[in-house]
Amino acid sequence: MPLHDPLLKRLKGIVLDLRTKKDVITDNSPILTELCIILEDIFTRGCRDTSWFNKTNYRYWTWIEKIGLKGRYQPAFHMVIDTTCTFCGRGRLFIRSALSKKVLAVPVQQIVKDQQLLQEYYYSYNTVIGDEILSEILISLLLELAEVTFHLKIHNSSFLDKTWELPIYKNFEFVPCGDLGLNVQQVQEYFIVKSIKPGSVAEEDGKIGPGDVIDELYSFALTPLSLPNVHKLMARHKGLPVYVGVIKLCDRAGKYFPPIVRLLEEINIDPRTLQKEKVPDDKDNNNSDRKPGHAILPEEEDSERPVHAPDGSALYKATYLGNVDLGPDGRVDRIEDGVDLVLRNHKQVIEVLIDLREKDVIVSDATSSNKIILRQTYTEISACGRRTDLMKYFGYIAGETTCSLARNFCVTCLKQELKNRQN
Repeated sequence: MPLHDPLLKRLKGIVLDLRTKKDVITDNSPILTELCIILEDIFTRGCRDTSWFNKTNYRYWTWIEKIGLKGRYQPAFHMVIDTTCTFCGRGRLFIRSALSKKVLAVPVQQIVKDQQLLQEYYYSYNTVIGDEILSEILISLLLELAEVTFHLKIHNSSFLDKTWELPIYKNFEFVPCGDLGLNVQQVQEYFIVKSIKPGSVAEEDGKIGPGDVIDELYSFALTPLSLPNVHKLMARHKGLPVYVGVIKLCDRAGKYFPPIVRLLEEINIDPRTLQKEKVPDDKDNNNSDRKPGHAILPEEEDSERPVHAPDGSALYKATYLGNVDLGPDGRVDRIEDGVDLVLRNHKQVIEVLIDLREKDVIVSDATSSNKIILRQTYTEISACGRRTDLMKYFGYIAGETTCSLARNFCVTCLKQELKNRQN
């Protein structure tokens, strides 16, 4: 095996480019797919195959799985098991997850130390991982790659069994209801939306279209479930807002996602007969991919489209005075004494900006590069108001989760000077 392996040469060029530019890599980065394909080629090259007919050998996943329970990349390992079905899909999802968690070098380091396992899975020729010198070069490049920041939407994984190309993935929240109004058919392991009932919750919001794939429900992957089990999942969460993860048929330019087109052909649906829906451009790259509060990962924090005030402003200046715990009582009646408790005990005064958004309220420090002090979704807020004798002081009460389920509430007090009004 020559020391100048072409795959390692390409990988080195990409790593050098990423380290030089210091960009944050997202699913929209043009270099990502090329990088992942090279990494997959390195893992598959020289891997011993037990099948005579496979064109591409994805057996590398089996040795990763074998040592996964012992490795420090356990979180990446377990997500792969839960959300993909084939060796190909699991290997690809592991590569994406390990890039995000900066642990891709770890399994390679482990297998090269275990000669018995290495010889079981790799030939000693035409390989990178099975070659003593090339594997060391690979490890050094993977350690360099760990210095690059990857912000990838790992949950967008259902079609990795078929392609490295990523579809548009959206997370939506609907009001509590027993029936969203979606006519869904299961094709292979996917749930395809065939039509939407007129006047239903789904039609009213216009977020889901025919040909879209329902991928998650309440943050549970639907891939391993049958249709009756999906109905049971809905029943178990009855009375709660409905959180849905959707894979869109079309991208932002209106181009069809090929794997979904093939699924539609299986049930004799021509995608051209469906209403072609362009996914609108987001003001922020992550804007419409927001998950419900309990499911958001740190790397997935994003902006929301704001709700504007009559003057066109989305921000309000105020003074943050603090908060106090109210225990399990989040009634509106607690606003008056809650505000009074804060005023009698507060020890801090911070000038803030209150940002009223479509789904949440953000209070940020106006003097410290907009550092976020508080962030609550509207479903967590049980009450808001002010004292009639102290009009410029107002407050809101929020729980640690959706207010109908919360057990601990806290009142936050703020002050805002009123125009044309005396306190």
